Amino acid sequence: MRAFNGLLLLAIALSVLPSAAGALELGPCEPAKAVKIIDTSLEEGKTLQQAMQMMIKAKVFDGSKACITFIRETSVTMRDAYPRAFKALWLN
Repeated sequence: MRAFNGLLLLAIALSVLPSAAGALELGPCEPAKAVKIIDTSLEEGKTLQQAMQMMIKAKVFDGSKACITFIRETSVTMRDAYPRAFKALWLN
């Protein structure tokens, strides 16, 4: 199940990547900032895909599979402060 969630998250990120990357340059991988952005976006009622788009626009995602893994792992350590991001990345 965990592997499926990782693949699902990667698929979501990569599905929004072409449209976002065409308009913006990708930034460095900043997992802590990405978790905060995802949690804030979800709190505002956005979908996970919209939250991922916000993360890409904020230039905290470098487009790599490794960055997705780092974001998911960081959400575990930050789960108390940012519970919506943790639930979206691990429990859905």
